[in-house]
Amino acid sequence: MENDRTTFQIHRSQRRRAAFFLVLILLGFGGLFGRLLYINTALHDPLVSIGSRQQKGQVAVPARRGMILDARGRVIAASRRLPDVYVDPSRVDDAAKLAHELSIRLNVPTPQIEATLRRDADSRYVVVASRVEEAEADAIRHLRHPAVGFTEREVRTYPLGTSMAHLLGLVGRDGRGLEGVEKEYDQHLRGHDGRRSMTVDARRRPLWPRDVEEIDPIDGGHLVLTVDAEIQRLVEQILDETMIEFGAEGALAV
Repeated sequence: MENDRTTFQIHRSQRRRAAFFLVLILLGFGGLFGRLLYINTALHDPLVSIGSRQQKGQVAVPARRGMILDARGRVIAASRRLPDVYVDPSRVDDAAKLAHELSIRLNVPTPQIEATLRRDADSRYVVVASRVEEAEADAIRHLRHPAVGFTEREVRTYPLGTSMAHLLGLVGRDGRGLEGVEKEYDQHLRGHDGRRSMTVDARRRPLWPRDVEEIDPIDGGHLVLTVDAEIQRLVEQILDETMIEFGAEGALAV
């Protein structure tokens, strides 16, 4: 009789323990279900938005800035595209070796490049050279290093050098006119940038080369001045000679 009572108590204890764990499991599943319900309702739109931003890569396709010409159609301001060389340090296994390889092709001291890579090791985009010539860019492309890439940058050039500099002004690194004619007619000269969108992986690399949506840029308009560049050059030359001859602080010509 005593054994039967003991056995009954053991079974009852086991049932209670099983019921307790079952309740815990049900509560756990209930919590998970509630969390999933919360994610699929309250957090649905924000998460979809974040996922879309992470999966979609978008880069600007810069418009070409318009030329400035003199009264006879001679180009006195133009633009050319030169690439910046950048490195993704997270994809570099041997910074010293890569710095040496880039140094040979860019004619930049190896310690300088290596110091830049190590200083910005947590960055995904480190520019190691700006506005490199095409021959240098080709040499780096032949290196075929997965951590090295290029970003095209437009460079403003003035074929006449400093002649008419006070009239033409200059353009900043962001492509906007800062002074002179470049600033006064900036909207007309600058145009409108395009956009290129694509699906990318966690490293921001395109997944499907053909899955690209593009909005073409609208290049800037050209500008023709009433000034004759050759006459302007001769006038500036004579003014400089006259200032030297008379020791003048300044000179004007009309």
